[in-house]
Amino acid sequence: TQILFQNHLIHIQSSDDDNSLLNSVYYFLQLTLTSIAFIFYIRFVGHTSITFNIVARVIIICLSIPITIHLKNKINSLHERNKNLNHETRMMQEKIKLFTENYATRFIDLTSDNENDNIRILVSEVVYIKSADNYVEVGYMEDKEFKKRMIRNTLKNIEKQLKEFNNFVRTHRSSIVNIQYIKKLNKNFNSYWLTLENIEETIPVSRQYLLAVREVI
Repeated sequence: TQILFQNHLIHIQSSDDDNSLLNSVYYFLQLTLTSIAFIFYIRFVGHTSITFNIVARVIIICLSIPITIHLKNKINSLHERNKNLNHETRMMQEKIKLFTENYATRFIDLTSDNENDNIRILVSEVVYIKSADNYVEVGYMEDKEFKKRMIRNTLKNIEKQLKEFNNFVRTHRSSIVNIQYIKKLNKNFNSYWLTLENIEETIPVSRQYLLAVREVI
C-alpha cells in the first residue's frame, strides 16, 4: 500500500478534496493490513488465542500508523502551502513596490469646461470619480484630508484620461474608484457597494462591473 498508494498520492496531491476517497482507501488499507499482520503474528508466532479483546487492542495500536502517515502528509501539505503563500506574498510586494514607483509621483490634469475648475492632482491621491448630471465629483486626498471638487466634464472623458493607470476600476455607470482605497465589497440582497479606507463615502457597484471589481480586490 505504501508503494502503490503513497507515491500516487504525492504525484496527484493538488487538493485534499480531489483525493479524499483515495486517501480514505489508503488509510483503511494501512489499518486493515497492519492489523491482519499483527494478529497473524500473535496467533501463529506467539501461539496466543485470538479474542475480541486482543483484536480490539491490536486495531487501536495499529491506528497509530495511518494517523502518523496522515499527520505527516498534512504537515508536508502545510509546508507546501506556506511556501506558495510566501511566493505569492513576495510577488504582491513587488507589485505594490512597482505600483508605488509608477503612481506615487505622477500627476494627472482633470480638465473642466470652466478652466478655473481644472484640477492638477497626484494620481495616487484620487479616491473616486462620480458623475453628477453635466458634472463629475472628484473625491481626493490632500494633506491626509479627504476633499471633494465638482468639475464640468463627463465621466466618459475622465475615464479616458485614467485609462493608462491600472489602479482605477469602473464600478458603476456613474462611478470609478481607485483600488488602493477600497476597504470592502458589501452586499445587501441584490445590491453591492464598496466601503473605502478611512472615508465615509460609499461607491455603488452594478452587476455589469461586479466581476471586474472582484478581480482587483
